[in-house]
Amino acid sequence: MRKYFLLSAVALMAASTANATDGTSNLKASATIIEPTIIECTPIDFGTLYFGMTDSTYSGVSYFMMDVNGTITNTSPSKYSLLFDGQGTPGTCTGLPDGATFTVGDDNKIYLDEAEKIFVNSIKYADGKLTGKLSIYYDGDDTVLDGSELTGTAVVQFTYE
Repeated sequence: MRKYFLLSAVALMAASTANATDGTSNLKASATIIEPTIIECTPIDFGTLYFGMTDSTYSGVSYFMMDVNGTITNTSPSKYSLLFDGQGTPGTCTGLPDGATFTVGDDNKIYLDEAEKIFVNSIKYADGKLTGKLSIYYDGDDTVLDGSELTGTAVVQFTYE
């Protein structure tokens, strides 16, 4: 019986290597290595904004855009309106070549509150100034108008020209 078992085991081992074939292949590998430019920027400061309620039934996002001079204007129909055009301070950046510009995609947001209802996006750098759009999402909760200072930070990726 042992003889048959050993012959079976040898036959199985022989069968498992009998179909093996030799082959060659050209394998390739590639990598792109980029050393990113690290820039430092001062905050985009929207200052103190005074809002009035325009439409108590509105639900959605209110947008307030800052230009390179720091003037803030309401750029959409919304629940809130600025009682007067706000005056903020655009950020500035170091570490970029003179004349460089960049735009950070709208998906990159700097959230200013824990509920993620207030954020800055549409961030642009041009003419040596960093500006953006303050967005306030309204869904029935007026806690955004409580007078507290809101700040946030984010790391964003961009390509500059």
